[in-house]
Amino acid sequence: MKKTKELNHFLKFFPEIELPANFTEETAQIFSAENEALPQSLIEFFVTKWEGELDEFTEIIPCAKIAESDEYAAIVYYKISLLKHEFILATIGTDAHLIDKKTIAAFMAEDQVLRQSVARIDEDLIIYIMAGHAVSEFQFDPSQNQSFSMEIMPSGNIEFYNNKYEVE
Repeated sequence: MKKTKELNHFLKFFPEIELPANFTEETAQIFSAENEALPQSLIEFFVTKWEGELDEFTEIIPCAKIAESDEYAAIVYYKISLLKHEFILATIGTDAHLIDKKTIAAFMAEDQVLRQSVARIDEDLIIYIMAGHAVSEFQFDPSQNQSFSMEIMPSGNIEFYNNKYEVE
């Protein structure tokens, strides 16, 4: 993959990890402790183009590079803002343009409800997501959990699947 100088520098902050890999609150703490912080200049050059302006309470933590091909590089970063933490999967073309991005796991509080999802990315670049919610620490209903899947396509697009693995 022939990349721009800026993209090459940006990707150095995302260590390659072995798949399958899990993305949970616990792994967020590991990435935060072990990975080098992303310089503000790179956040402004890349991430704000994808996310829009970030407020002073938002932090971006580089997590991992999960795939690289002649067409794209796939990375995961952790976006922490007030009441919402998200693992975001982004695919970036060789000319540094964003091909696609999706939230694959999140932890958020809204309207007295705690929502949480976790993700696992396998060797075939299929992302398995389990999501649930609780109205309090002691009122969790596992029957309300939902599962979703996504896949990174050879083009770098991220396709969403329903539970029957049909493209939606």
